[in-house]
Amino acid sequence: MLRNVLKDGRVSLAALSTQAPDLLRNLAPVFVLSPLVVPSALPAGYRFDAVVILDAESTSLQSALPSLARADQVIAFGDEQTACPKSFTVAVSAPGQRDADQHSLESVSGHCRGFSRAIG
Repeated sequence: MLRNVLKDGRVSLAALSTQAPDLLRNLAPVFVLSPLVVPSALPAGYRFDAVVILDAESTSLQSALPSLARADQVIAFGDEQTACPKSFTVAVSAPGQRDADQHSLESVSGHCRGFSRAIG
C-alpha cells in the first residue's frame, strides 16, 4: 500500500519527511540525483551523511552547492587533467548568433584540493 502511494506521486518527499522523518531514511537510505535537482526534489532541511560527486573536475561549484551544503562529508572524484566545467545556456536565437558572455567556472575538485587526502 505505502509503495503504491509513493510510486503514483500522491505523497511528496517533503510531505513524507514532515509526517514521518525516520521513515524516509529507512525507505530510501541512498539518493542518486543530479546536483541540479536536489533543491526541488528533497525537503529543504534534509541532511546527508555523505555526498559523492563523480567527475568533480567538470562539476561546477555553483551546481553542486545545494548538495554540499547538506552534507556532513564530501567525497569527490575527478581528474583535473581531463575536463573542466563549462557554462551553458538554453535559448532560442537566430542562426549564427552566439552569446559572447561565456566565463570559466570553478570546479568542485578545485575547492576540495586543500582538504583532500590521496588514496593509494
